[in-house]
Amino acid sequence: MVFSIFQNLKKVWLVLLVTPIFGCQSVSEPQVSEENLVKISQQELMELRQSHQQFQAMKPELERLLTIESELTLLTEQLTLLNTQQAEPVNTKKSSVTAPQFIAEPEAKFALQLASVTELPRLTARLAEIKKQAPALFHGQFIANVESVTVNGSTFHRLKIGAYQQKQQAANDCKKLASVGVACLVSHYVQNPLD
Repeated sequence: MVFSIFQNLKKVWLVLLVTPIFGCQSVSEPQVSEENLVKISQQELMELRQSHQQFQAMKPELERLLTIESELTLLTEQLTLLNTQQAEPVNTKKSSVTAPQFIAEPEAKFALQLASVTELPRLTARLAEIKKQAPALFHGQFIANVESVTVNGSTFHRLKIGAYQQKQQAANDCKKLASVGVACLVSHYVQNPLD
């Protein structure tokens, strides 16, 4: 009997000593129960560790991509805002834009490409649409040429207007067209009049 009391006292003493030590830890660690445990095989554990290592290796690149994505979103919003702000002044300035000089220059090297289509009849229709879009810029006489090129087995017909010796002159007139919503790019000159 004395022995069993001694054993019980020993257990109580041990519990009293151990409780303060492990008691603090039990507060910070979550209780693990059978329903919280997931059993996986050794192979699955290795695959999980491998996936974790791959993720850790890719993490800096993923963070960089997320940064780029947020910067692109911001840039898109700024461009949309800028486009909206510029759309209003363009409408009030349409009459003040001076017409480009689309007349022939001797020894022309540059032209303005306004369109590229796969069917030649559509090129004439596209020129008519552009004239309606910016009638103030297309009054009087101007040069309209067509350049036909084959790319990957498809033939494209490019509408080119103007004839410039200096690339900067062509770029200035291209800006005038862009200011009223006509897309263009400076290209090389060809002499093949559009019928």
